[in-house]
Formats: sequence, C-alpha cells, structure tokens
Amino acid sequence: VKTMARIAERAEKDIDYISRFSRRNDDVKEDVTTAISHACCTTAIDLEAAAIITVTMSGFTAAAISRYKPVCPIVGCSIDERVNRQLNLLWGVNPLPIQEADTAEELFEAAVQKAKKSGYVKPGDVVVITAGVPLRVAGKTNMIRVVEVE
Repeated sequence: VKTMARIAERAEKDIDYISRFSRRNDDVKEDVTTAISHACCTTAIDLEAAAIITVTMSGFTAAAISRYKPVCPIVGCSIDERVNRQLNLLWGVNPLPIQEADTAEELFEAAVQKAKKSGYVKPGDVVVITAGVPLRVAGKTNMIRVVEVE
C-alpha cells in the first residue's frame, strides 16, 4: 500500500492540471451549476487563488468543481453533517462543517473564517467563493465571488 501511495502521489505531481483544464470545455453547457463550477476554476487559475470555497447544501457543486481538478484546494462547506462526510470522497475537496446563518453574507464570512482557522487560507490570500442564492435551496448554484482574506 505504501508503494502504491508513493506511485500515486508522484504521478499526481507530474500531471499538468492547468493544461488539462484548458482543453476540457466540452461539458460546460450542461447546466448553470456546471458553468459556474467551470468559471470558478478559470477564475482561480487566472487569479492564482489560494482556494475555492463552495457553500453547498447537497455537495453537488463541490463535486462539479472537483471534476475539473483545479490546482488550488477546494473547501466544501456545508451545514449538513451527512454532506460533509460525503465530501471526503471527492478529489481535492476538504470538507468543513459550518453553522447555519440568516444571510448569504454571514454564511460566506463564516466559510472564509472557518477555512482560515483550518489553515487552508491565510490573510492576504485570494479565494473564490461559490454558492446558491437564495440560501437553503439545493441545486441552485448561481453565484461566484472573489474575496481577499482579512
């Protein structure tokens, strides 16, 4: 198992994910969530973002972003413990439980602060945030926001 892990880690280092991503535009027009996920990855590459933070009710958006294998970590934030456990199975996704909030602004701030506290981002880093507004509606990812971590 150690040998297999070492081989897998070495192989991952040799893959040029940015080139693979730029060649993969065939499925972007599937739906809004897929288009937003693709745009998040493009924005993260262009801005050399430290992370992509997705606030997700079902985990679908985190899975859609993971499919593109961005070069930065994906932080999947959910208020649902079951969804957080499922996020562990996705490539490059680091699940973080967050508390429910009344407004989108509070939820995004909580997600960024939790990512900072967990060591995924630090002050001065640029992060790309995606979620669905209005809140608490699964499958409605429709927003991208870029913020600098304070």
